[in-house]
Amino acid sequence: MTIENNKKTGLLLYPSTQWKGYGMEFRFLHPSGDAFRQGDFVTDGGDDAAINRLITLCEAVTPESIYNMAGRNTFRTQKKFFAEADASIRNYVDRIVARKVVEAVTLAAANAIPIFFKPGPKELLDANRQLHYVDEPVALHTFYRKTGEGIDYRLTVGHGIVPSSHRTAVISNEPSLFCIDDKIMHFDSSLNGNLLLPFTKKEWIKIPQRVEMEYFRKMIFKIASKIDIDSEGFDVRELHPAGKPRLFMEMVVTGDYHLRLSFVYDGKNFEAGSKKEKSVTLLDGGDSVSFVCIHRNREWEEAIAHRLTDDMHMPKNAPLQGILDWAKHYKPALDAMGIEFEQLTSKKYYIGDVRVEHDDTVVGDWFQLHIVVHFDDGLSVPLTSMRQAILNGDSLYLLPNGKSFVIPDEWKARYSPLMLFGLKKDADTISVHRSQQQLLMPLSIGDEAKAAWRADDTADDSLPTGLAATLRPYQEVGYRWMLGHLRAGNGCCLSDDMGLGKTVQTIAVILKYRAEAGAAARPVLVVAPASVVHNWRNELHRFAPHQRVIVYTGTTVHRQLLLTYADGAAVVVTTYATLRNDISMIGQKEWGIVVYDESQVFKNSDSMTYDAVASIRCRHRIALSGTPMENNLRELWTLMSVLNPALLGDENDFRSNFIHPINANLAGKNTAVLRDLVAPYFLRRTKAAVLDSLPECQDETVYCDMTPAQTSLYVAEQSRMRNLLLEHDAHSNTINALSTIMKLRQIACAPALVGSEAPSGKMAEVMERLTDLRGTSHKVLIFSEFKQLLNIVAKAMDDRGWSYAMLTGETRDREGVIDHFQNDASCQFFLITLKAGGVGLNLTEADYVFLLDPWWNHAVEEQAISRAHRQGQRRAVFVYKFISVGTLEEQILKVQDHKQSLANAVIKCMNESNEEADDTDEETPEDGKG
Repeated sequence: MTIENNKKTGLLLYPSTQWKGYGMEFRFLHPSGDAFRQGDFVTDGGDDAAINRLITLCEAVTPESIYNMAGRNTFRTQKKFFAEADASIRNYVDRIVARKVVEAVTLAAANAIPIFFKPGPKELLDANRQLHYVDEPVALHTFYRKTGEGIDYRLTVGHGIVPSSHRTAVISNEPSLFCIDDKIMHFDSSLNGNLLLPFTKKEWIKIPQRVEMEYFRKMIFKIASKIDIDSEGFDVRELHPAGKPRLFMEMVVTGDYHLRLSFVYDGKNFEAGSKKEKSVTLLDGGDSVSFVCIHRNREWEEAIAHRLTDDMHMPKNAPLQGILDWAKHYKPALDAMGIEFEQLTSKKYYIGDVRVEHDDTVVGDWFQLHIVVHFDDGLSVPLTSMRQAILNGDSLYLLPNGKSFVIPDEWKARYSPLMLFGLKKDADTISVHRSQQQLLMPLSIGDEAKAAWRADDTADDSLPTGLAATLRPYQEVGYRWMLGHLRAGNGCCLSDDMGLGKTVQTIAVILKYRAEAGAAARPVLVVAPASVVHNWRNELHRFAPHQRVIVYTGTTVHRQLLLTYADGAAVVVTTYATLRNDISMIGQKEWGIVVYDESQVFKNSDSMTYDAVASIRCRHRIALSGTPMENNLRELWTLMSVLNPALLGDENDFRSNFIHPINANLAGKNTAVLRDLVAPYFLRRTKAAVLDSLPECQDETVYCDMTPAQTSLYVAEQSRMRNLLLEHDAHSNTINALSTIMKLRQIACAPALVGSEAPSGKMAEVMERLTDLRGTSHKVLIFSEFKQLLNIVAKAMDDRGWSYAMLTGETRDREGVIDHFQNDASCQFFLITLKAGGVGLNLTEADYVFLLDPWWNHAVEEQAISRAHRQGQRRAVFVYKFISVGTLEEQILKVQDHKQSLANAVIKCMNESNEEADDTDEETPEDGKG
């Protein structure tokens, strides 16, 4: 029956008729005055684990259960089993039942469930006869008295309790459980309950003289060392030998470690907390026996314990490292006190001092470290042998002598970066490249190398005389930062917000390099998206008017001619597509500096653009990008493999040591290690942080309801996609999914993009807001990924007679179109594709930005916004992002947030959202290799 609220239950014990011990039942109890009537068996404890366990234990000791467990395979019936089973089977059953009875009693006591001896069938349970379990084991004491007829002896329990003078019953033998009056007691695990059986009816047992020696040898010798013995009429030797203290280190169930103090007197061990005052040993003299009593020196023991606990602060329970640290610290004192320290553990741990020494060598751009750990027992081990343990975060390292060394936690923090990124050139040496000198900071070593590699702090870092610009203070900081890396021989990435003048800061560095290198200066190569090549040309002419600039684009014949003049130019500007196509020629030249503008273009290490970028021969490298890591950590490795090839090591190692662990846990130690290593090579300033005069930028997400017809079209395309994915293989699924995702995005913007005449709710909202702005002094930038969507907007404007400008990848006279919008007051709207106008444009005449559709890469959106919200803007900028409700566009916003978290966690100087961008520019699509 199931237990209900306020139902009384009880555990009932009864002598078994089938075996030696006791059985038990778990029943409901019904109050009847000062007594209880036995009710039904409890069969269901609901959610109460303790009740259900009691039910299981009681069912397990029923005759049926015992027969099924031990007799069914041998005996045809239960009756024959209990009648004919031999002694070995009966003993086996006794032990099984005893363990379950002991568990049930302790469990009932712990849960305040009453325990009774079961009365006769019609008898009531007397509430005053409830049994009470004593948790602590009780001591057993024996007294032997020699007489002329033999030996008399008796047993007492606890504090002199004579079993025969009380109601005494032995419930189980092994483990022991017995009841004296209303108390259920037990011995410790070394004694069994049947020792009490002869003394339940009489106080003294007589051993005749003719069998006394046999009795002593068979019985007393077995228990003499386990119980207290007194005697009368025997030869007793009282010994007071000097003791020896011992400390045992043991593991406890919690996983911590425990120090246990004991004392040894003439081979007899006494636990520090034991109340036992002496050890009694029986000596067999052939015709006679004698007792040897070894006494403890309590005063001496207490002095030892006092010094350990009060003076030396010995921990009782502590983590392994804490115990070993204490033992190492107090080892001299323990030796002086004569205390033996013994490890009762499966592993033997090294206890002692360690000394770390290093031998360093500088070879060119490499710093070679040979770090050796010396142990005070004479053993020496190279730190590189512990590399895998440190990287895995293991606490233990097995030494060649078989002992386990506990690796200090501070070692893991100090050496993990070195082990992760340092190049292991041989078994004992780790090499660190100059670009990785951040790895040496926690080690307080390599000062000479760091000084040799560091840029000269006294070198002239004033602005170059040929710079026709006045830099703002933060721009001067950026200029000096890049110049410092240039002089130190390291690549770097200037990651300022769009509109903060990365171009003019870089031009200042180029001029400084040209001035300092003099006749030895090599041309500077600027690689940029096609959309900003002309901007670079114009900025160079504006800020460095005396430098010869070549724009390396155009037809193949024209480019070949230009390349012949490249060595005489100060700066050569080209596109990523041109570099990719002409790498066989460009790669033959030696360049002074290569500037990678919008360096996220070559983020894919499997692309031909990356191959071209990585193969350029140059002395210095500078990357410019507000979004150096748009989509994942692999892009960070790709950028650094170009700027500082040795910094992050092999791509496969980087994937296993960082990409996988960091994706699993952004807050893990690998994230911090990677962030600290790359941080010196990124400089990031936001507009809000450095431009106090920059007007406010407000953004709003405009959620647009689709029209009924648009919704039907969207839902139908979703269903079609699900069916296609179920019908095709994995490769086809990928193609179908990408195609359908694009189509769903187009339908969410305007069904006309997929050939439908269904009206668009979003386009209606956009045109309504543009109508409100029409005729005001505000100018509007209208961005979309889809050129066809801009054509739809353009047609609506044509129908209304509005003036506008449009910039796409097909626009040839880019400067003319931009000038028309910037300087013609009647041109109020500028329609731009994200690819064509996302970077390199200064459109500060606009103070409204409309983003018609979200892109997976939030950074591209931010770049588009920065066309208006940048230096030179005088008015507040208002940004509107149009999202169709209940569509994939809402999911895109969530993807943006997720990837922003990854970028922020790794590049601590980055505060902006970083997403996926295309890997090509507008000129020619690229066929990837991978």
